[in-house]
Amino acid sequence: MKFLGGIAAALVLVSTSAMAADLRARTVKAPPAPIAVAYNWTGLYSATTLGGQWWDSDGTYVAPALGRHNTSDSNFVTGRFVGYQHQFGNWVLGVEGGFSQRWDSDYGRSFGLGPNCGIGAGITCETRLQNYWTAGAKVGYAWDRVMVYGTGGYANGSLYTRTILTAAPNSWTSYAKERQGGWYAGVGIDYYLMKFLWSDVIIGAEYQHIDLGNDLHRNLLATGAGFNRNVSLTNDIVRAKLTFKWTPAPAAVVAKY
Repeated sequence: MKFLGGIAAALVLVSTSAMAADLRARTVKAPPAPIAVAYNWTGLYSATTLGGQWWDSDGTYVAPALGRHNTSDSNFVTGRFVGYQHQFGNWVLGVEGGFSQRWDSDYGRSFGLGPNCGIGAGITCETRLQNYWTAGAKVGYAWDRVMVYGTGGYANGSLYTRTILTAAPNSWTSYAKERQGGWYAGVGIDYYLMKFLWSDVIIGAEYQHIDLGNDLHRNLLATGAGFNRNVSLTNDIVRAKLTFKWTPAPAAVVAKY
């Protein structure tokens, strides 16, 4: 009996040792690494902007030639934009339209007998860029949450020009207003910040140059063509952007392995 008990104990010991060795031989598999994802810039969006603009206007009086009507000014400008863009790999292509307007109604001015307002003594030349709209294309390149882009297309702005007798305030000698068409080009950078309700919040900054070409401003006050003038204007804008990209479903992502 003692002999059989010893054999049984030996068998239990061998079995226990084999099981321990088998457990030691097993390796615990780590869970698979999560798949990194990149932000997808595809979607419809709207944006609000705030910044500053610096514009220069060149004018020349015609029939007869009375001299120059050159002015410049700077002021704050706000804007509202809508657009749609689609991402292809890292490239983002889209279309965008916007409307921008200055905060105030002040005029840029120059004074008579100087190089910029050559009509005569006691005359002030004034110009105001009231608002403008743009419509064009957008091409971007994205690295996950960051996208740099360029824009360009058609621009159209509302210009007011007038001359005032310095000796008699509020006495206008000529007044004209025209909408002028031209082109724009710009560059910018956007950063996806977070998701908020049904939209993606994106912040960014943008520089834009606008050229509104040259157009004839006809005097609306005096008869004849004595104060008619050809006017051209260029405008440079630097602004901050707050964009909401509308995504009713969870934000789409592109897998990166």
